[in-house]
Amino acid sequence: MIESIDYSGRKLILVRKGTGIVLERGDHITSEQTEYVVVGGAAPRHYNSSGRVHVCERGTDFERSLFPHVLGLEWSTPFNSEDRRYL
Repeated sequence: MIESIDYSGRKLILVRKGTGIVLERGDHITSEQTEYVVVGGAAPRHYNSSGRVHVCERGTDFERSLFPHVLGLEWSTPFNSEDRRYL
C-alpha cells in the first residue's frame, strides 16, 4: 500500500476513486492511452492540495508526478486490509 502523511499529520493511503481499492507499488493503471506503473506518492501538503502520485510509463524508468484525479485516484483514510477497500 502507498502511505503518506498529510499537512495535518494524518496517515493517508492511495485508493481508486469510487471503488476504494487500495493501490500497491507496482500496480498498473491506465490514463487515456498510456499505461503507468505506480511507484509512490505524496499526500496533500496544504489545505487546497490533492497530493501527487509517482508513476513510470510502462517499459521505462522515467518517473513522473501526476495529480491523483488524472488517474482516477484519491488519498483516503485507512482501510479494511482483508479486501483492499478503505473504511
